Amino acid sequence: MVSHAKGEGRVWRPLALVVIVIGLSSIVIAEVPAKTRISELIRQDHLAAAEQQLWNVLSARPNEVWALELMGELRTRQKRNSEAEALFHRVLEIDPSSAQAQRSLAALYRSDGKAAEAVAAYGAIVKLAPHDRDANLALATLYEQTGNYQESVAAVERIPPAARPAEVLPLLADAYFKLDRLQPQEASIYLYLSETYASTNRTKAAVEVLEKYVHMMGNPEQDKLRDVGRSKNSDGASSAMPIRGVLPRAALCGHTALVNGLLDTKY
Repeated sequence: MVSHAKGEGRVWRPLALVVIVIGLSSIVIAEVPAKTRISELIRQDHLAAAEQQLWNVLSARPNEVWALELMGELRTRQKRNSEAEALFHRVLEIDPSSAQAQRSLAALYRSDGKAAEAVAAYGAIVKLAPHDRDANLALATLYEQTGNYQESVAAVERIPPAARPAEVLPLLADAYFKLDRLQPQEASIYLYLSETYASTNRTKAAVEVLEKYVHMMGNPEQDKLRDVGRSKNSDGASSAMPIRGVLPRAALCGHTALVNGLLDTKY
């Protein structure tokens, strides 16, 4: 009888392990659709339904990272930013390596106009992933907006050249101009920047850049630069249109392609 009982024990122990493994697997399988389903509800702005399902998950497992992240996203969409911030911080307490929570927190700070906090949050992402395009692009923009041009250039240079989006060109041009880093053979970047300024009616800045170009390259129509800043639209706003008349004719032909070429080869 004893040996028979021992034999039964040996049979039931593996079976019990199989049952446990199957049970755990079913939990994991159930969680994946739940996360996907709730994410889709949030994406479609069915926020009440998504919130109810998230509370169901968090009531059973309060430290479930993906549910806390989605609740933070939901609160962001509801413009309950302080609650969203607290949720993302909670995720990072549980899992400091959560890139999603760090990215969401950085975007939240940026939308709230908290530049210093956004820089710190994006910087944390770059520490984990030095070549992350979106984080470095955000850092480049924030640094440029706060006048930290050296760091702005450094952030762009961390992005692999093939992955750099077009919007880094005015950032780089502005930073190079402020840092006085361009050589005469790269002067066309000043023309690119002048058009960038002109297109947003920043006439004074455009004239400043053109004067830098003229100082570097010379321009027989230099006197016209003085008239550009004085020109006004009918509503009294500075006009960007005369700037094109000041640029040397040869420089207007394909200089954007030249700028792209310079940035591809040198930076």
